Amino acid sequence: MLKVKRFTFNVFEEHCYLVWSDSAEKISVPSSPKPLRPCLVVDPGCYDSAENAALRNFLSSNELVPAAVLLTHAHPDHAFGVAGICSEYAIRVYMHPREAETVDSLHFLCVGMGCDDVEDFNAYTEKIEDGQVLDLAGMKVEVLETPGHTAGGVSFLVSEADSESGKILFSGDTIFAGTIGRSDLPGGNYDRLMESIFTKIVTLDGDTDILPGHGPDTTVTDERMKNPMLLPFNEPLPEEDK
Repeated sequence: MLKVKRFTFNVFEEHCYLVWSDSAEKISVPSSPKPLRPCLVVDPGCYDSAENAALRNFLSSNELVPAAVLLTHAHPDHAFGVAGICSEYAIRVYMHPREAETVDSLHFLCVGMGCDDVEDFNAYTEKIEDGQVLDLAGMKVEVLETPGHTAGGVSFLVSEADSESGKILFSGDTIFAGTIGRSDLPGGNYDRLMESIFTKIVTLDGDTDILPGHGPDTTVTDERMKNPMLLPFNEPLPEEDK
């Protein structure tokens, strides 16, 4: 069974997630006297010492160790903690190569947001591509290319390694409960954002849980039927067209 812990970090109330499988084998870690269960860190936006401590305390108290970072996109509020985590745990961050455009604009974005620069994490980057399936921390992670909020934005569809049920979609800022991500920042494109949602997200099984980068959780079915930003596309056909 997949387990998820959500943190809300920084002034933008960004959601960072830890996800792990109870069935994953524990592994030996040099810094720990006993084996730890591997987990994945999605969008570590931990900005200050208190937020970093909250994440690490949860890892320690639950006998978890990060095996990789999954980055839906590189906006500062999602990426503040990437370099620190990758360095501390000697792991990689999985990111689409087109997201280099966002990385190149990080200083500009941080100045505009009035926050400290994001520490450089290029040395830890692992390139990913649409449709790629990663075997990480005893889980299966499918990469869905969902640009539009940024040029190289992706969503991660995570499931147990040996099961097709109980999938969780980490959608970053592509889609939220009842709305969609903004497309007016560098690398954003409204048409591509809508194409991403309609070809990669609402086509998933309806009971797929969506865990977005901000706001409450939702499901694919709820967004198909209730998201006003997707109207009139989710309206039922007139009787004569059925």
